[in-house]
Amino acid sequence: MSSFAFDATDQLETRTASIRPYDNEAIALKAGYAEYGRDDRKPDGQQPAFWLRAGRQFRLDGGGLFAYFDGATVGLRQKEWNATAFVGQRAALYVDTQPGILFGATAAYDQKKLKINLDYTGLAISTTDFDNDATTGDDNGRDGEVRHLIGLRGSYKVNNQAKVEVRARATGLPDTLGTAEGEVPATKFGLGRVGARLRYDAGKLMVIADVDQRFKDDI
Repeated sequence: MSSFAFDATDQLETRTASIRPYDNEAIALKAGYAEYGRDDRKPDGQQPAFWLRAGRQFRLDGGGLFAYFDGATVGLRQKEWNATAFVGQRAALYVDTQPGILFGATAAYDQKKLKINLDYTGLAISTTDFDNDATTGDDNGRDGEVRHLIGLRGSYKVNNQAKVEVRARATGLPDTLGTAEGEVPATKFGLGRVGARLRYDAGKLMVIADVDQRFKDDI
């Protein structure tokens, strides 16, 4: 997956909606990888339990983070559950920022009526001048930080008409407010969001009710 843009004027755009690749080239490579064991043309029963993907790929985790990265993903799937783990260098396609190291894991449990999904994504990066030396990502490592995002989703099918879904999201971010100026902040974990959905299907009529509560530590 890629995108291509051609600028005939050779001038910077003033519109904020204009998207430019981070390396100022005309082609932005979004995804290109090799993989084993994920051929969707085969039925699930004929696919191997272990699969591997390497190259530029993307993650959408916790319902709140979409990231491209250059690295590897491994997965293991069974009849009622599956799990994955991934690590690589983040590819900052549309903004001029440090790539950082992206890593994480996912797990899913599916037993017909009950489904549970757990997603974790971490990003190790140095973008903030915590020690006030006018640089970020210096050799002493004092500006380094690790950001965390944890997403949990679950659903239960009560019967053929009713289904209940719950969701929650937690974050782990630098505690800048609780740290003195010039000191490296500790990681503060907090509840970011909780929500639920009730779906009722009565044939010609379908009713869906949603409720969400966001907290100050949400992204």
